[in-house]
Amino acid sequence: MLIAMATIAFATSCSKEESVSPVAGENQVSISFAYEEPTATTRTFFNSTATAEAWEKSLSTVTIYAFKTSGEILVERVFNSIEVVSKRATFAIPSTKVGDNCEFYAVANMVTSGITSKSDLLAQIENSNTYNGEFGVVNTSGVRASGFLMSGTVLQAIASGKTNVAITLKRTVAKVAIETSISPSFYAKYAGDIRVNSATISRSATTSNVISQATLRTGAMNLTLSQSSNLKSNKFQNLFYIFENSTLVGDSKVTISLNATYDRDGNFETIEDQVPVTYLVKMDGAINGEIMRNGYYRLQVNIVGLIGSDVEVSVTVADWETTATQSVNVGE
Repeated sequence: MLIAMATIAFATSCSKEESVSPVAGENQVSISFAYEEPTATTRTFFNSTATAEAWEKSLSTVTIYAFKTSGEILVERVFNSIEVVSKRATFAIPSTKVGDNCEFYAVANMVTSGITSKSDLLAQIENSNTYNGEFGVVNTSGVRASGFLMSGTVLQAIASGKTNVAITLKRTVAKVAIETSISPSFYAKYAGDIRVNSATISRSATTSNVISQATLRTGAMNLTLSQSSNLKSNKFQNLFYIFENSTLVGDSKVTISLNATYDRDGNFETIEDQVPVTYLVKMDGAINGEIMRNGYYRLQVNIVGLIGSDVEVSVTVADWETTATQSVNVGE
């Protein structure tokens, strides 16, 4: 599925390719990657489809690593700018023969260094979340200068003649979109009006493995991000990118705080009759509080009252790969 991720296809062959100088006794690896070209315009915010935006799937750098199953590195190959654009590179892979299993890894939009073994690569972490900003920015462009960090891996045996290998790239971050509405039942119970000023996401992971692993290195679960809410068509919008985490329960779950103001007469120009209200939403994630890398989580929040502990949430986790939703009513 190319709408939510990139697929890198490898073709290995012992024959000479015009784009390389063959090395005697070494297999030649011809690598091409298929990638759906981004559409010219952005999709509507909170769209239920998992299609990635152009800036969410752009590639600036690609590095390929091949390891023996013992973890010894066979080759590290950095695509040059022409190869990234043409989506093709051919190079030698030494010390292999037909039938040998190789572990191929791809890392996009991050320059790694000092990789001498598979354990070195697996130890690489992303320890700075640089994807977030104001809504008007993150909803129309990427904040991280080099693009979204992506990686993937596959185990493949070297075949006779040509070996085709495909690696699926996944972003290290998950996408969290929040859309907050005011329920008609709120206005039936209260005079005046309420507006959401900002959203804060807290108790999120501070680090993430570059390469997906069974045991996640999340660092401290204390990352906090805040963003002013955007108002469109009477709905308040927020958008964040956060690192993955495994199962969480209760108060340890990633938490969304909606910071609102209730105005008794509905005139927000006067502040004497205003009351601050905070609504808390615990993220269920895919299941049991789990947030998956490359996931797209849509939180539909419906404000029904003034008590911050009472919430009604409809959550859609429409992963860039899979789908789910969470809906919440908040208030009494």
